[in-house]
Amino acid sequence: EQAPYLEWRNSDFADGGSKAASCSACHLPTADEDGQAITTRIARAGVVLGERSPYGRHILVGGNAYVLRLLSDNEDWAQTGLAAGDLETSAARSEAHVQSAIGLALSASREGDALTIDVTLQNQAGHKFPTGYPTRRAWLHLVVRAGSQIVFESGAHDPATGALVDASGTRLDDPGTILPHRDRIDASDQVQIYESRLVDADGAPTHLALGADHYEKDNRLLPSGWSASHALASVTRAVGVSDDDDFVAGRDVVHYQVAGTPAGALEVEVTLRYQSVPPATIDSLRIVPTPAAVRFVEMATARPPESITVASAQTTVP
Repeated sequence: EQAPYLEWRNSDFADGGSKAASCSACHLPTADEDGQAITTRIARAGVVLGERSPYGRHILVGGNAYVLRLLSDNEDWAQTGLAAGDLETSAARSEAHVQSAIGLALSASREGDALTIDVTLQNQAGHKFPTGYPTRRAWLHLVVRAGSQIVFESGAHDPATGALVDASGTRLDDPGTILPHRDRIDASDQVQIYESRLVDADGAPTHLALGADHYEKDNRLLPSGWSASHALASVTRAVGVSDDDDFVAGRDVVHYQVAGTPAGALEVEVTLRYQSVPPATIDSLRIVPTPAAVRFVEMATARPPESITVASAQTTVP
């Protein structure tokens, strides 16, 4: 989980790159909530300094709004000492930051009763998406409707648990399951999930960094400008995507095929959803019930793992 800097080094955002931007340029906002540039003194005690601009606010939001809300729900235990609403404000900022990371485009066409859908994702961040600790994941939720009838759905989730499910409601992402990278999808039990999945020396999935042996899967979206010839390519490469020709630096295209669609207009909607703590992580904490694990599971049971919309698009196929 310490690789975001290395990912940035192997990207267009690194120093001298076509999109050069430092970490602080993205993570320390230089404008206030009204969009006005911040001008302020950087020190006030014992020194005489003039105002400075640009000035980066030390907000440092990342991608874990869910845990911030867990702490807010359990202030008596967390004892953050923050004023009511401060954690929620930070959670909302975190969500907005995540939502700025991805561009999404949708196209669809039909030949006879066969519907073809292409979803293009563009990574606008200076590192992989998602990045950071390997529990984080994002997935595509695609729905095809004929009026009020759902004709096809991939990437549905159960809001009560946060788990991914197929058309029958059966859970797809059990703790011991690593769902493969998908370039083409034609069934409801096939889902494109962008994630890094660690396994231990025996090949069993693990969420523990200290128990990990290697990545069995890492199809997180690469940053723009990522290069296989870069000195850091071996530690920032994707894993499990070798058969996908349009999974490239900064971009991926997922192709859906839906057969047997009814006559008449079809509404197609696709959403990229993001989840910082998947239910499999909560499940794993039950295995060794330390006091901290028991408490976290209690908190997560009261507020099941949440996901947010990162980007979405809709279209109508006549």
